[in-house]
Amino acid sequence: MLIPLPAPNAGLLVVGGAHVIFISTTVAGGSGVQQKVFDLALTPSMLLGEGVSCTSPSSALSPRCFSVIDSGRVLVGDSSRGIFLVSVSPTSPTPLSVTFLGALPTPSVLNYLDSGYVFAGSTQGDSTLIRLKPDAPYLETVTVLPSLGPIVDLTVMDGTGGAGGGSSQVVTASGVGRDGSIRIVRAGIGLTEFARLDMPGLRGLWTLPVTSSRVLLLQSFAGSTRVVALEGEDLEELSLGDTLGDPSLDSSPPFHTLAAGEVGNGLFAIVCSDGMRIFSEGVCKCWWSPPPGLVGGGNSNTRITLGAVGPGVSLLAFAGGTIVQLSVDSLTGGVTVVESRDMGCEVSCL
Repeated sequence: MLIPLPAPNAGLLVVGGAHVIFISTTVAGGSGVQQKVFDLALTPSMLLGEGVSCTSPSSALSPRCFSVIDSGRVLVGDSSRGIFLVSVSPTSPTPLSVTFLGALPTPSVLNYLDSGYVFAGSTQGDSTLIRLKPDAPYLETVTVLPSLGPIVDLTVMDGTGGAGGGSSQVVTASGVGRDGSIRIVRAGIGLTEFARLDMPGLRGLWTLPVTSSRVLLLQSFAGSTRVVALEGEDLEELSLGDTLGDPSLDSSPPFHTLAAGEVGNGLFAIVCSDGMRIFSEGVCKCWWSPPPGLVGGGNSNTRITLGAVGPGVSLLAFAGGTIVQLSVDSLTGGVTVVESRDMGCEVSCL
């Protein structure tokens, strides 16, 4: 990231993953422009604050945006931690320094307003108005501007007998990466958010059919699947094996759910990379995995990459470009292969 600085510290500030470099430019009479280069190697102690989680290596900065306060101070937004202050003072014993100010939703833009107030706009989570303070903690949150977007996935809960008091509620998987969360909104004249639960890394969200008053949500993450019960704003994680009627799931390696949905007559299907599971009211009806020879065209890869589930028919896409149509018996939950076709290229969506 290249940041021009005004006088008196006129020069160019270069912010990278492992170094911060300042190139000072001064005009020395008739001798022309003189340059001095100051290089600061970043260390984990500069970049990590107490209690801050990050998804990138601790010794690497991921600059995303900046805002110049004055010729000696620059705010830098980082994609995995929050906000940093880079101080420039070429004539002092410490010409460059980096201070971690605090964690924020991943900023897309920083705008220093005045008197220590900074607007941090985010396209991955909530935007915030903050105030800088001279001593730790350096950030004070003044206002939070909540945002449901980007919505990665959503589901509609039937509130009858449950937390919604008979009205439907929309549950969204909002945000990206560490800014991921579950938002619960009520539909009426407009949408009103009345609950928020932070869920970093959430990829997919489905409502499970149940007979009790509680709402069960199936959550898909990059490397795991969870089931939680929702009552009002209270969230309780349940045993995946007990909920899906297969106790072996609790001791098996975690899996990422690609697709899920009702397939008719109270049956619910869950698709993962190695097959499809059919269950009803806590009983596993069928576990279907691709039989040998199903994927043709010289492609022996039976890893499922995409799924689309619906009443009567389901579609699965395999690595290499094969699409398979399945039929689910609404009485027994048995799965039958209807047709398969090699598309000749990778399938990107169903």
